Amino acid sequence: MGLNNRGKDSSEQKYPISFRSGDVSNGETGVIGYIPFPCVLEAGNIAAMGVGGTPDVLLTLQRFIVGTGVTIFNIGSTFQPSVYGTSGVLPSGVSLPAVGNTLLMLLPGDILGYQIGGGSTVGIWGMGGCFVVKPLQDIKVYLQGLA
Repeated sequence: MGLNNRGKDSSEQKYPISFRSGDVSNGETGVIGYIPFPCVLEAGNIAAMGVGGTPDVLLTLQRFIVGTGVTIFNIGSTFQPSVYGTSGVLPSGVSLPAVGNTLLMLLPGDILGYQIGGGSTVGIWGMGGCFVVKPLQDIKVYLQGLA
């Protein structure tokens, strides 16, 4: 008999989506990860290396809607990433909308991403982080049935 998600310990019911980026500057967008199954975004943290100026980061979610095209949602508001060399990572993580907010509900095929702001002289020379999602289904289907 297979082991369903609900049979696992609560810490094993969650999945990390780790990412890293190269050099980014004002106005650039990047991908954090592809969402393979229906889930809820529960937590996240980002650390920046080699920061110039005071950059802001905005989390985004891109969703393709048939008949409409790509729609982009902002998740939460802008924040300043923690500079790893002086502060490490933020113990409280990235501020996300309140639990139960529909912006935290992710669908298969969504792209979790970010956008950098803060003016023409800002830059981050390396950024990494992790976001934790919890599947909405006990028996998961990955990539809309491909796996």
